[in-house]
Amino acid sequence: MSSPQSPDLLCFLLKHGSTLASLHHNFTSKRTWKKGPNTKIQNTSMKMDPPTIVGYIHQILEEFEKLIESQAQFKPDKEAVAKVIGLINSIIEHLMNQNDDPIHINTIDYTILMNRINHLTRSTAESSSRFSFDESSLQQAHEYDPYDDSQEEFDIEALCHNLDPNYSKIVSFSFPFFFYVSTSIKKKELINWWVGMGFIDDASKGEEILHLLVAEEFIVPISRSRYVLHPRVRSNMEQTSKTLAKHGYESTPLDRLFVLHNGLSNQLVEDQIVAAINTSAYTLNAKTFDRIFRMKNAKVIHLGSWHSQMDYVVIDDIILPFLKELKNLKQVKFLSLQGVGRIQNIPKSVYTLTNLKVLDLRACQDLSYLPKGIESLVNLTHLDLSECYQLEYIPKAISKLVELRVLKGFVINEKQALNNKLHRNSCSFNELSKLKKLDKLSIRTRRMNFPASADVQTLCTMQQLNKLKIRWIRSTRNRSDDSRNDDYGFIPDFPKNLKKLELQAAPEISTLLMLGLIANRNNTSLEKLYIRGGKINMLDTKNYCFNHVKVLRLKYLALLHIDWYEFKSCFPKLALLEIIECPHLLSFPCKENGVWEESESFGDL
Repeated sequence: MSSPQSPDLLCFLLKHGSTLASLHHNFTSKRTWKKGPNTKIQNTSMKMDPPTIVGYIHQILEEFEKLIESQAQFKPDKEAVAKVIGLINSIIEHLMNQNDDPIHINTIDYTILMNRINHLTRSTAESSSRFSFDESSLQQAHEYDPYDDSQEEFDIEALCHNLDPNYSKIVSFSFPFFFYVSTSIKKKELINWWVGMGFIDDASKGEEILHLLVAEEFIVPISRSRYVLHPRVRSNMEQTSKTLAKHGYESTPLDRLFVLHNGLSNQLVEDQIVAAINTSAYTLNAKTFDRIFRMKNAKVIHLGSWHSQMDYVVIDDIILPFLKELKNLKQVKFLSLQGVGRIQNIPKSVYTLTNLKVLDLRACQDLSYLPKGIESLVNLTHLDLSECYQLEYIPKAISKLVELRVLKGFVINEKQALNNKLHRNSCSFNELSKLKKLDKLSIRTRRMNFPASADVQTLCTMQQLNKLKIRWIRSTRNRSDDSRNDDYGFIPDFPKNLKKLELQAAPEISTLLMLGLIANRNNTSLEKLYIRGGKINMLDTKNYCFNHVKVLRLKYLALLHIDWYEFKSCFPKLALLEIIECPHLLSFPCKENGVWEESESFGDL
């Protein structure tokens, strides 16, 4: 009786319109040229930046590696295996050797790619008892083009027809940024824009939509949190743009901003603009703000940096006094100044935007304080102050923002580091217990004895909390030590809905305390635990058991010593483990990349 075949994944890797097929077609087929309207010669082939291409190839390799590992019980299709390896090598070759339009991959990315391909080749060679292929098979693979132009192209009209009308608007809104910026987009940015546009109310709904768009092959994930357009959508850009415009918004480049509007007339009028997102302006000048201030119906204004090709944005000094005109943007629900320099405090005019739901001030390196009045933002659900390292305290009034669901960058400072006036106006940690809807919280603390007993009691009141991140920061002025005299006594249930806990640079006693809060509890939802840096050197394997943790990431733990089998007994349901620069965890059976996975599938974690 012949062995069963398992060709499904290979068929996916090679089918018409797949990531592998489209990339191969784009970089190995002859370039097509046509005359433009001004008789200039235009290249109509697909354009992608090197990081996007590298991301695609890594995704293909990951899928193929999983196939190789699962072939023990199957008789594989050796012709398809040869074609996959040949196609991947063909793409790499063309990337590095294009004479007319070379694409330069940096040395590190290229080395990582080639090492992974060589490892994959060795793995397939070791599996020669299950399948084999020769040089003629590889040569045939290089000549194989699975992208047949006579077959049916990507049907964007069918996609929009299958989607809920509101989802069609999301696709129409998102497509231009994927295409024209030519880079990957973070999940966080997409979801926050959708919240600002009023398409969704919370991040969980955004996650559902992203999974749907991936399933429909509209976008492709290239990492845990980044997405790009599917190659065959990008290759049919003109028809896709026309179709999507009928379902929502038209898009226009405007002074290095990218704006979306309702398309009510042929002439662009600021009143029609619903979103303005900075794509390439490193300096925000008077001309930019003059247009922004007239966008009275805009719902999304993103002036800061948000993709890998923009590492900084600054505002002309002469413009700072005129930021009070932001008060004209009464309809705005999303405002981002992420990464914008020279802003030392937020203009009070921002507090007049009572429809605001998302305020993103991440990485504003010069931001040193928030003025009074933030409590007027009664509809605010997301506030991001992470990486604002000049910010020494958060105003007390933030505890009045009862609709707040996401708070990033909350600051906890030593009392002696603040003068009396600042201390009176600052929000203490226990006052956050008033925010009953808080779903995600990240904290930056200079208190080495955080959390004290009162802080633990406050954490236990946050029963809706889903994600918690705490980062401890030492400084020359920080004189406190790790010791604590608190009597914690009876500790009530830690937030039952908490699914992810991340500890960064924690003192050993703080790490052990936090682990003790989540260990040996059957009524917890915790699935992800990340520990990055810190002084922990051991785990109490006899008394600790983390029954629900499925994903564990340990990074930069130079002192941690633990035996693999003792460790595994603490995490009975562990499905994914990642270790980076933990030199004493030598007995752990991780791969070269530091990853260990349970044999059975653990889903999308």
